[in-house]
Amino acid sequence: MAAVRSVARTVGLVAVGWLASAAPVRAARNELAKDVEAYLRAPAAAEGPLLDALSTASCRSLAEAIQAVPPLSPLRTVKRHDLTFESRGATWTYSLRLPSGYQPNRRYPVLALPDHASVDARDGIDFWASDPAFDGVILFRPVITRHQDDRTRFPDPQFFAVHQAMAEVMRDGIAHLRLHYAVDPDRVTMTGLSQAGFLTWFYAVTFPDDLAAILPESAGGVAVRGGCLPMVENVAGLTVRILHAKGDTVCPYADAVAMHDAALAAGASATLVTYEDADWRTAVPSSRHPGPHDLRRRHVAEVVKTARRAVPTSFRRRLRYAVQGTEGRFRVPPPAKVADAFTVTCAAKDGRLTADRPGVVYLASVGDVVLPKTYRLSNGLEATTEGVPLRIGTRSVFPTEDPRLLLRTLKRTGDRSRLVAAEVPLDP
Repeated sequence: MAAVRSVARTVGLVAVGWLASAAPVRAARNELAKDVEAYLRAPAAAEGPLLDALSTASCRSLAEAIQAVPPLSPLRTVKRHDLTFESRGATWTYSLRLPSGYQPNRRYPVLALPDHASVDARDGIDFWASDPAFDGVILFRPVITRHQDDRTRFPDPQFFAVHQAMAEVMRDGIAHLRLHYAVDPDRVTMTGLSQAGFLTWFYAVTFPDDLAAILPESAGGVAVRGGCLPMVENVAGLTVRILHAKGDTVCPYADAVAMHDAALAAGASATLVTYEDADWRTAVPSSRHPGPHDLRRRHVAEVVKTARRAVPTSFRRRLRYAVQGTEGRFRVPPPAKVADAFTVTCAAKDGRLTADRPGVVYLASVGDVVLPKTYRLSNGLEATTEGVPLRIGTRSVFPTEDPRLLLRTLKRTGDRSRLVAAEVPLDP
């Protein structure tokens, strides 16, 4: 209960104006950060009192405190393969490689690696860890695809159902990673080869706001054409570098061309890297599948340290899967079935909110919530301003901040760059 008492103490000091100097402010924020950390660590059954106490703080104070919360995991070991996270009522393992000299107070780029059913977890990590170009990158590889035929984990064997569920597990894995390690949430790159290349595409078109860049390699076939091409407009704003051998006999090169052209037309920073036979340093595989490994590592290294995410406030999205719905800074009711797919356009520009679907909710940032301020005028009188409202049609809306929503969203997503301070329904 010490954490609860410190929140009350901090809020009380702010309320009576005792925090006039910089030093007490830092001390108060440190106390508040400790309370936020205690809440993030608490199991669901024990988090109630902590959440109650924290909800008396302002969202702005909480947002500042959150930046001072350290990663929840004390792990400093460079490489591990026996770590776990929870998703869909099951426990999942993952492999992790932390940079040498890892410091919890820094923020590192991440290379997320969907697993391939035929590639061992250690090999999947070592392929990248052996290259010095990735020394400053967190490598993350959850084991998901290997369980795709396990009906206790994936009870619905239908193609789209399985892959939606696998994307959901990867999303929860990335949320776990953000909370437990020194991750820069705006610098997450995903890459995969062949089957894992399809999964890279599938994750990107389903949850594009989690990523800064993708590099699918040797990915194509009916899975890519049927599961990803219809939604490729969703990667607008991402860095997309497609790697594919022109003579690939397993996954057609024409599919890579189609994905590239569609991504480029959607507004993505898309590049297609075409491998010719002369690009192999060793014997050219008869299938031309996969491409040269040294070139793959070089291209990924170029992207992973430079690509940055920008969560959009205005966008056009294709919603096809039930696991979608949190899009940019909006929440959109997703379709229940693939056959009910639709396209939605949402925008937040110059304080005006618009959407062309019913039921859309704007997820207001801390900056959108302006608390009333009192000013003393030159004549000695006081005036109160409520700040600038958000506009929805002819309505003016002043979002009411919700500290509980902010904290619950943080605990679910681990995303410090995408805090939600209020929900603003756009319907009349």
